[in-house]
Amino acid sequence: MKENAPEKLYLYPYSSHPAGKRYLNLNKLSDHDIEYIRADAFIEKVCEWLDETLRNTDFYENEIELMVNEFKKAMKL
Repeated sequence: MKENAPEKLYLYPYSSHPAGKRYLNLNKLSDHDIEYIRADAFIEKVCEWLDETLRNTDFYENEIELMVNEFKKAMKL
């Protein structure tokens, strides 16, 4: 089911829609639109960034893996 879900959705506030209605879309129309990101997609992107960033430091491989896994656990609470 998650495979078919979009990574991002945009909610258009009343003021940005000509008919004065709120609706969801896959495209952003203005800076006033509210962006929703799937939680699992957000967590995965942060874990990738964390892994890449920590590899440029003095941390050991197992420490990086532990930090990424602990972050995933903390985000899923």
